Amino acid sequence: MDSANNARSHHNQETRSEENFTSFGSEDWPLIHMFHESNEEITDNADRNNKEAVPKNTSSSENNAFETISADKLSFTSEDIEEESENLQDRLLWALKYNKFERFSSLLKVPEVDPKFKYEKPHYTTCIELACRLQWGGKFVKILLEHGVKPNVHEIHQEPIHYAARYGNPEALEALLKNKKTKINVVDSSGRTALHHAVKYSHKERDVQYERCIELLLQRPDLALNIPNTSGYTAVHEAANTNKKAVELILKYRNDDVDLDSYSTRGRTARDCILSNHP
Repeated sequence: MDSANNARSHHNQETRSEENFTSFGSEDWPLIHMFHESNEEITDNADRNNKEAVPKNTSSSENNAFETISADKLSFTSEDIEEESENLQDRLLWALKYNKFERFSSLLKVPEVDPKFKYEKPHYTTCIELACRLQWGGKFVKILLEHGVKPNVHEIHQEPIHYAARYGNPEALEALLKNKKTKINVVDSSGRTALHHAVKYSHKERDVQYERCIELLLQRPDLALNIPNTSGYTAVHEAANTNKKAVELILKYRNDDVDLDSYSTRGRTARDCILSNHP
């Protein structure tokens, strides 16, 4: 009973983290992702008076994919946050979120700084998890691994490798895959592997990055290609429903061991979905 409750708690925390995590579309801005509070959370936490500083996004290329925030909600600049925070862990997070790699590297050398630190509300994340979600996060993932951060954080819900695949971050994914401790076939609370995430969340604005992530995973001989998630979908099944290019890559790299017929959901196998959706 306790293990089931813990699993649900971790799943709820994962869901809140995903809901609070919104993306910006240009590296010209300090943040590509931001944490925000829902109206309900603000009501329930009226005494919370420290808000995250987030620049307004004016990029038009990815507005359809990422949510923006109005300028009147901004209260601090990035410099204000750094100067006002005396907490070294907060400064480490600041350096990561604003792509200050030299500052981040310097802070990791301070004995009091814990690179494995788990941030609570509103973040619900570690630095390596956040770095996997950021377009510039690859170099941060690499140095965190060099400082002893484990590539497998939870083994209950989404791991860094899942975030790197989900957010189309091939540099971060490659750094994780080079680490021998990374479990390439680890699944999240929904039974999804990194490949599930890469094929499901790929979108046209960043298709090159997602395709590279899919290739990196498929090129690994130890990738278990045919793991079904809790709904019975394998990665190729998922791709057959949403992502023609991912299907083509799977058949190109792993045609000999991909299973198109053993798993079925709602009476349809992966082969059925491919023939129906991508004739």
